[in-house]
Amino acid sequence: MWHRETAATTKPVSLSEAKAQCRVENADTDSDALLTGLIAAATDAVEQMVGFPLGAEGWMATMTGRAAVAVPLYPVTELVSVTLGDDQLPGFTLLKDGDRASITGPWPAEPVTLRVTVGGFLPPSIKHAILLLIAQWYENREATSEKPMREVPFAVESLVSLYRRGWAKA
Repeated sequence: MWHRETAATTKPVSLSEAKAQCRVENADTDSDALLTGLIAAATDAVEQMVGFPLGAEGWMATMTGRAAVAVPLYPVTELVSVTLGDDQLPGFTLLKDGDRASITGPWPAEPVTLRVTVGGFLPPSIKHAILLLIAQWYENREATSEKPMREVPFAVESLVSLYRRGWAKA
């Protein structure tokens, strides 16, 4: 079973980018805490919508080998290590076929620990969707409004639908 070992260390949108989207002066720090929270919330919401992590994350699994082990995550960008106890095992390869990834190598009889890097793929339309959500939530901080509201603005849904995949955050 694969599980996330390390979370992404960077956000796809900076505070200054969020301020620009919301028309807040960079020198104005009154909204920094709110915008930082909105960046995290919008990033999480869009990750759930597209089905993959936007920042690079470390994932691991311990399993018994076979000819090839499918990695049910996307996008797998690197095979970090294959270890048996404290020993690094040589000869393992990350194979990519379109959206799919697998690990092949000389599997020992004992279970090995696999570590991969997943994520870090940020198309411009996904970044724009995050910025749109941040601005929407910044301007409409309550769940009610005089204008008709949607849970997710149509533009965000349209941008995200281009990259949607089946993935659930662990």
